[in-house]
Amino acid sequence: VDVSPQEFPINMPGGFGPNMAESSNDPLHSRAFVLSDGDTTIALVLVDNLGVAQAVVDEAKLLASRKTPILPEHILISATHTHSAPASNVIDGPAPAVSYRKRLLGGIVDSIVQAHSNLRPAGIASASHALP
Repeated sequence: VDVSPQEFPINMPGGFGPNMAESSNDPLHSRAFVLSDGDTTIALVLVDNLGVAQAVVDEAKLLASRKTPILPEHILISATHTHSAPASNVIDGPAPAVSYRKRLLGGIVDSIVQAHSNLRPAGIASASHALP
């Protein structure tokens, strides 16, 4: 799911001073992978961001668990640690930054919901062979 900012200018944190973006060049994504054995379902999520604040993670897990049968404690959310993404948890401040938190949160939840809706039967195997 594309989680690129839509409102500008917006700060890209992680440096030693403001780093204001005036537009988006390459998309930022939230990617989710859902696995289920029929009893337990888990979601692994990777977000293009410097990091995802705990408040955003907790809220995303709760919202995703309301839209899928995945328990919040069975959802793992991590970040790529890019310095080319806005802060994840601005709740009071510049309008573009506040708006981005909502977009990021919605994108994380949507990626989990979409991955869950795309569950298909699959198998996994492994093998090894001694090579002299």
